[in-house]
Amino acid sequence: MRVTEQVRRKKERKVRVLKETVSVCPKCVEEGKLNVIPARIIESDGKILYEKECEEHGKFQDIYWSDAELYKRAESSGGRERVPLLQRLKKRIMEITDALKTVWVL
Repeated sequence: MRVTEQVRRKKERKVRVLKETVSVCPKCVEEGKLNVIPARIIESDGKILYEKECEEHGKFQDIYWSDAELYKRAESSGGRERVPLLQRLKKRIMEITDALKTVWVL
């Protein structure tokens, strides 16, 4: 596929705004400022992205959820699915922490 074709396809991607919210500029935070800026949660290419723009530092975009369908399922459950997920994550973090402790013990 030629580069021009890739660029054209990228421009044709469907982007859907799911939520309007606020966030902070990460660059401003690094500089010791708390600059609250508008943000949007959008769906694009099967992912959920977090998009925000600071007047001083420009636009930022991060992956919020790598699976849009899983995000929608979690949102529609009203948080019922999050509790078991958080418990599993906490357990896994504890397992990793314990494993690291054994590796770093001299």
